[in-house]
Amino acid sequence: MLRRLCVFFIAAVSAGIFVCGCGPKTEKTDEGKVTLNYGVWAEHDVVPLHKEIIRRFEEKYPNIKVRAQYAPGGSYGEKLKIQLAGGSAPDLWMTDGQLVYNFAERKVLKNLTEWFQRDMNIEDYYCIKAVTDDNGSIWAVPYSFQSFALFYNKDMFDEAGLSYPTEEWTWADMIKVAKELTKDEDRDGRIDRFGLDGHSLQYVAVLNRGIRCVEEEDGKLVARYDTPEFKEALGEYVQLRNIDKAVPSEAALTTFGRNTAQLFAQKRLAMCLTIYYGVSVMNQKGEGLNYDVTLPPRATAGAGRAGYYLPNCFGITASSSLPQQEAAWEFIKFFSSYEIQKLFGRKAEGFPFLKTAARDLVREHEGSPEHIGAFLASIEETVPYTPAYSLLGTSAYAESEVVANVYISAAVVGNMELEEACRRAQKAAQRILDQ
Repeated sequence: MLRRLCVFFIAAVSAGIFVCGCGPKTEKTDEGKVTLNYGVWAEHDVVPLHKEIIRRFEEKYPNIKVRAQYAPGGSYGEKLKIQLAGGSAPDLWMTDGQLVYNFAERKVLKNLTEWFQRDMNIEDYYCIKAVTDDNGSIWAVPYSFQSFALFYNKDMFDEAGLSYPTEEWTWADMIKVAKELTKDEDRDGRIDRFGLDGHSLQYVAVLNRGIRCVEEEDGKLVARYDTPEFKEALGEYVQLRNIDKAVPSEAALTTFGRNTAQLFAQKRLAMCLTIYYGVSVMNQKGEGLNYDVTLPPRATAGAGRAGYYLPNCFGITASSSLPQQEAAWEFIKFFSSYEIQKLFGRKAEGFPFLKTAARDLVREHEGSPEHIGAFLASIEETVPYTPAYSLLGTSAYAESEVVANVYISAAVVGNMELEEACRRAQKAAQRILDQ
């Protein structure tokens, strides 16, 4: 799922737009079945997969009728925002893991701790800690996770006489080769083959320096935009994008492809540091694409790797009636089963969060990419996208990132000096964190 929609959600939650509306209302069909309203975040080509999962669920649970509401990309977020504000949100809905704490703080989500501890074993799943707050409360249940790997175009490396990336690559190795593989192939003065891009690459460059934009210190949230590490990361990214032209600008993405994964699929990108969902895009859009993946490069600071992992989650609306909440919980358990986890994972929509399904998916995998196990190994060596700062005010954490990004984006496109942008971002972010 894309960071652009995540930013939209964060801004909406931080502004207090999402509130619980009307009280519980049990909806039943004429046959006495409980109707489960289900918000599905899915692109059009994935809708048949979700319909098949729903068919199997209704076959197993004939007393529950699922009424699915499908929407892709940004339209899903806009629709959910309106529904939550108006008290008409689905009983069960999909969301990114990074938004869970915000939704919990706004009292939109039902606390699932009791049900999870009763029916599921935390040791059987990945990413549960990423949706568990500092008090041990579980506010959502993953249905899959996204983790990072380094995609690379084998033909481009072969043409340049370069060895393929390995698990021993460092961040510096990746940057060096990215510059070498950047080309103006038709010699018209404009780059048309880029060396590197990625999902939230600018943010990953910060993580690579061993810091986050906001960190906890002595029980308080502290912004890090004016630190040497952040400035080095931002400066490197600006250099790659604006001077070396190794990273595509927004204008280049508009010209060649609407996002990084599609740019790679179109063979205009040598390397792509991105999430598992990219496999689905590459295999559907990349006709004749000869590629593979490996672990993300080793981070410049710390013992880990440059990247993060992020669970895709189910949330249950706190204001739904108990029968509908119970029906939603049955659907979550069904989606968490081995059969459905394998089915969903094979389509590359998300890596299974059920450990046995994830391991078998790797073992049984055929085709591209050959080394799909890199995504599973990656989760052990990268960090969660959003830390569990739940006791310290998640809305402030999210809102501070939104306001700081105004200045950071200005520096990226060359409308503000880097030092000035970092200074202003620091001041604006810390003001919100201190409130």
